[in-house]
This record gives sequence, structure tokens and C-alpha cells, in this order.
Amino acid sequence: MRFFFTLLFTKFVDWVVRTFRLGAGSTWPGEIALRMDAFFIRTTLSKSSIQVIIVVGTNGKTTTSSMIVYGLRKAGKTVIHNPEGANLANGVASCLIRNAKLNGSLPQDFAVFEVDENAFSSIVRDIPHPYAILFLNIFRDQLDRYGEVHSIVSRWEESLATLSPKTHLLLNGDDPSLVYLGTKKSEQAIYFGAQKSDKTKKLLGHDVDSIHCPVCGKKLSYSAISYSHLGTFSCTCGFTSPEISEEELKPLEGFAGVYNRYNMKAALIALEVCLQKKGSELRPLLDGFKPAFGRQERIRAMDNDWILLLSKNPAGFNQSIQALPELLHHEKTPVVLVLNDRIPDGRDVSWIWDVEFEDLIQHASLLITSGDRTYDMAIRMKYCFEEENNNSVHPTPDLEDALKKAAAHKNKNVSIVILATYTGMLEARKLLVGKKLL
Repeated sequence: MRFFFTLLFTKFVDWVVRTFRLGAGSTWPGEIALRMDAFFIRTTLSKSSIQVIIVVGTNGKTTTSSMIVYGLRKAGKTVIHNPEGANLANGVASCLIRNAKLNGSLPQDFAVFEVDENAFSSIVRDIPHPYAILFLNIFRDQLDRYGEVHSIVSRWEESLATLSPKTHLLLNGDDPSLVYLGTKKSEQAIYFGAQKSDKTKKLLGHDVDSIHCPVCGKKLSYSAISYSHLGTFSCTCGFTSPEISEEELKPLEGFAGVYNRYNMKAALIALEVCLQKKGSELRPLLDGFKPAFGRQERIRAMDNDWILLLSKNPAGFNQSIQALPELLHHEKTPVVLVLNDRIPDGRDVSWIWDVEFEDLIQHASLLITSGDRTYDMAIRMKYCFEEENNNSVHPTPDLEDALKKAAAHKNKNVSIVILATYTGMLEARKLLVGKKLL
């Protein structure tokens, strides 16, 4: 009785939120449901035969889960999904509320849930027999909330011990920590990785996190690197990269950077498991897919074209910078760096000193810093220049003013770039599009 009352009441809340435009309804109904019934997620899923795919990792969750949803729907499957990055338990519950029938059942074929890496362990306990879990990567992110990489991996390992032996584990075979997880459930592990042409680096960068063997603790030896600590590795103890397909696949139009090709490979391995076909056969299912909000999203506003790139940790920021030559066709453009330190961003901003901003300079005709930590970013950027060029950075705390300043220096042939942390991305998007996303 409690479950049905909770479902009906929160469906009404969801209707009110959306009807009166109080938000997207991606978290409020779920938050209320979980307060009324702590077992709401488990009870709802247990009433249906829907196949659940969980997507977890530090970077790429929203893009990859959206790709999977797009591909499944193009293949004729019915799918539910927690959009807008609502990847905590309340986001999952809200998705179920909106899509469940009044009797609590879910008639769809698949549920694709993007899940926060820190919330994964608690959420997976409430999902009976997930069909597949896709582990994208693990990087240092929001140390004040999540802790070091090894602490997240330890919690993931504990969660895997309770899983059904029928659950498919899809893991990035270029990430040592995830390969280690796979060794714990080797009969269920399926690996993906970068294509051969993307593994061209020989030296590790400043943003590496997992370069020591998770088995014996010795430093890993890399024969090829894609970015950060991802690549082909081995250890004297015998721990080594698994065999993965390095097949070259046609990249998605409108997507740049090695990290997006990882996202595509991850989505295809999930589609392989769901549709029982090879990834190369499934590649056409992703044609026409558009970037998720803030992830290389292109916006027309203020008589300019803008590219919005969510960049929230060293590895992610570096990959956004590395994608700029493809995005800008080697032209220079105004660049706005938005650094916030709110709860969704993480209070600690010391990570900006591990970002290779020196590589950004060649793409910027004007550098503007903005957000809550405008001057922290400005100081970091000043260290990228020679002494006599210190006037090249323009701190502008008010984000609207920063965007107007960038628009005033427009080059009609090139999009203006915004590199922003999570809440900064949402604010910039609201100013450009004119409405809130969440």
C-alpha cells in the first residue's frame, strides 16, 4: 500500500513540476519518493522484466548513456533513461516515477541509468540483477567529496561481489583500475578500448592517477598511451592489459577528441551485449546522434556560435583542450574559462594546476576567466604566459559580462569556446539559451 500511494503522489508532484515549469522534474519527485519509501527503486524494478544497464565512471557518463539510448531506440527498442545528468538515487527514482504505469510496472525493453561514481554502490544495491554495468574510466575528481581514486575502486569492488553472475561487466581495458576489477569477475568481464590510432603518446602527463599496479604496487610500464593513465600497460607481476579490439571506426560527426571516441566504443560494446551483434555492424545506429547538453554542445546566441565544453577535472579539461584543433579547425577564438566551487563542482579547485593550460594558449585570441573562482583561474593562466604578456588574461567575475566581452571580440567564422565546471556550464547555458536545464 505504501508503494502505490508513493507512486501516485509523486506522479502528481512530477505533473505539477512540469506543468507549472518549476523545473525539469528530474530530481524532486524521486527525492520525495525515497523519503516516503526507502525501497521505492527496488520495488518498482522488481515488478517488471525490464533490462537495466548502468553507466558509471568519472568522465563521459551523460554522453555515453545518451548514445546507448539513441542506438537502442534506433534499433526499435523501447528505453527509459535518467536525462539531464540526474545521476543520484533521486534521479533514478524520478525516471521510474515518470515511466511506470499506475500498477508500478515498466513495459519498456531497457532502462539505461547514468550513475554517479560515488553513489554507485548504494544505487546498485537497489537494482535487482542489472543486465549490464558499463565502467567507463576512473579519474581524480572532487577529492573533498569522493576521495582518492583507490577509495572509489574499493567501493566498486565490494559492490561487484554481490552481483548476479548473469550481469555483464563492460570495462575500459585501457584503465588499470578497471582491468583489476575485471579480474575479480573474469567470467563476466568484457573489455573495450581506444582504437590504435589514438594510442600515440609515449610519456605520461601531469593528470595521471592510476599508474601503479593494483596487484603488487609497482609502477606500471606503458607501451602506448591515449591520454592520462589510459593505454596499453604491463607489470612484472603479470598484471597486464587485456586483449581488446583496436578496430578503427568512423567517428561521429560533430564530436571531437580521443575521449569521445572512447565514449563511442563504450556505447557500441553496450549495444553489442543488448542487441547481440558486432560493434562494427551497429556503428550506423549512432549516425545522427547529437551532443548532450554542455558536452561539445553548439549554441547560437548573441549573434555568435558558441561551443560549450563541460570540463571538471584534470583529465577531462585536458581532453577538452586537446579537442580544440578539431573543433576550431586550427583557428583562434575568444575562450571563456568558468571556474565554480559549489557542491556539484567540488570545493577544492587545486586541481587546475594539473591541467595543461599551456596547450590552450595557441587557440585563444582572447582569454577571459569567470565564475566564483575567477581570480584563482586568472592566476593559473598568468603562469602560462611570459612575463611581458601578463595582460593577456581578462578576469571578469560576472559571467554575463564575460560572455558579452567574448561576443564583442567575435570572429564570425569561428565559434566562441566556453570551458566550464558543472554549475558554470549550467549558468552559461541558461544565459545563452534563456532557460534553466534542471
